Formats: sequence, C-alpha cells, structure tokens
Amino acid sequence: MTTCPWGGFERADDVGCEADLCGWIVHPAEAWSNVAFLVVAVFLVVRHGRADRGLPVAWLPAIVAAIGLGSFAFHASMIHWLHVADVAAIFVLTAFLLAAYLRDARVIRADRFAAAFVAIVAGGVMLAVVDPRLGWLGILGQALGVVWLARRLPVRGSRRDLIAAIALNQAAAAMLWLDKAQVGCVRGPLAHVVQPHSFWHVLSALSLLFVYRYQRRVEHVLRG
Repeated sequence: MTTCPWGGFERADDVGCEADLCGWIVHPAEAWSNVAFLVVAVFLVVRHGRADRGLPVAWLPAIVAAIGLGSFAFHASMIHWLHVADVAAIFVLTAFLLAAYLRDARVIRADRFAAAFVAIVAGGVMLAVVDPRLGWLGILGQALGVVWLARRLPVRGSRRDLIAAIALNQAAAAMLWLDKAQVGCVRGPLAHVVQPHSFWHVLSALSLLFVYRYQRRVEHVLRG
C-alpha cells in the first residue's frame, strides 16, 4: 500500500478547484504561484531598500516574503496546522499596517508601535488557531480598520497607488471566491499548472507592491 508523504497529518478543512496529488507537492498550481510574493519582495528591496532604510515600511518586503513562504508550505502539504500558519502570516501584514496607521493617526504614541503590533498579531493568531475561517474574518476586520484610519491620516499617499492596490486586491478576492465555489476550474493537463487560486496569489502579491508604494510615500512625508 502506497502512503502519501503528508498522509500522517490531519488534512486542512479547505477545498477548491485543485485536486490532491499523492506527492510532496499536493497542490502544485496553488503552491508555485506563491513565487509571485517572493518576486515582489525582492523587487521592493532592490528598488526602494536604500531610500527606505530606517523607516517602518522597510519591514514590509520581509512580511510579503513570509506570506509567500507560509502559503507555499500550506499548499504544498495541505495539512491543518500549516493552514493556521498560512492565515497567521497574513495577520502579520494587516497588524503591521494597522499599528502603523494607529501611530500615524496619533491614536497611539510612536513608542507604543511595537507593543501594538505584537498585540494585534497575537489576537489574530488566536482566531486562526480556533478556526482558520475565524482568522479570515479577523483579517477582514483589520483591513477595514486600516482603510478607515488611512482616511484620517494627516497626509495620504498616491491616489493612483491606492486605487491600483484596491483594484488588484478585489480582483484577487474574486479569483479566491471562484476557486472556493469551484467555478471556472481548469481541467485536463493544466489542472495542476494553473487554477483561479493561482491568480489569487499573483494578484494579491501585485496589490502588495502598490500598498508598499502608498505607505512609503506616507512615511517619507510624515518624517520629512
């Protein structure tokens, strides 16, 4: 009897278009598309790393890379605890932005940024541990908080970058919905090459590029 590499672990309660393979990479299309996050992270460091050194935004490329690595590990294995880690990695991003905007809107003092960031991440991770679906609701709540605070900052970034980030994010969300609803699934020989979920990863990564561009503009203006 053949035993699959990840067969000894509890499978995640997560389904979509791509069927499981009995191999080290259970969902190849969903796994390899996470390379987009790493490409964006490297591009941001090369393009803006020197100019943004010393600013909080300089941490964003590392967070983007962590999201990609966490998502790759989960989709390669499709095991439950890595599903939790996948959602938790996204909380690092939303918590960073929320803490930054709480600071920039002067809701919290600048020296409380790190404590606020850790507290927001911890709260989100607790939701993901209870149930990854609760984690997604927590991410949505934090994202809405970021949008609300962004409108109340003393300065704003490029409107073009903001529109691009939102448009790409919503397009990515549509791809995720199509995948979970198993609508528009790719069949045949390309079934493990590309799926709607793949586009969710690529479009999400591109949206984070514009999130970075928007945030760096805000931080540079606020810090003169």
